[in-house]
Amino acid sequence: MMNNKDRNMRETSSTNAQLGIAMLSALIFLTILTIAGITAARMATLEERMASNAQFQGQAFQVTLSELETQVDEVNSGNREPEMNSARATCNAVMPTAIAFAGANPNSSMRYIGERPVENASLKDFSYYLFELNANTAMNSGATSNQSMGTRFMAGNFFFDVVNAPDCT
Repeated sequence: MMNNKDRNMRETSSTNAQLGIAMLSALIFLTILTIAGITAARMATLEERMASNAQFQGQAFQVTLSELETQVDEVNSGNREPEMNSARATCNAVMPTAIAFAGANPNSSMRYIGERPVENASLKDFSYYLFELNANTAMNSGATSNQSMGTRFMAGNFFFDVVNAPDCT
């Protein structure tokens, strides 16, 4: 027969064992929750960086596109005659920046492609002068964008200083 002293000892050791397992289970559960919380915080930071980079890349694209469209307008209006002469003489010309945007450094260049006659023109001294305009932008954030666009400029053969342009193709 068991006396009360033995019974109390068994109940105490059983209770102590249950408390040890409960504490161990709680520690494991808290460790899992801590790891999950740290992972969620890292993922949120990564997603924030990705969104920020996408925004900077979109901004660089828009600045470059604006620069390129402005340069095309300048060429088509005849306001880039020195650059067009330089491009016809050397096949390439650097163009002055047409727009200013905080945190961006846009650059433009022009490449002369060739000359084509204007078909069905009443005046025979007119030609299409074909140019490729290139624009690139480097943002202070590190995002970059490079874009190109072709354009043609119709003018009389007397418009340019360079009469015999080199073959730039």
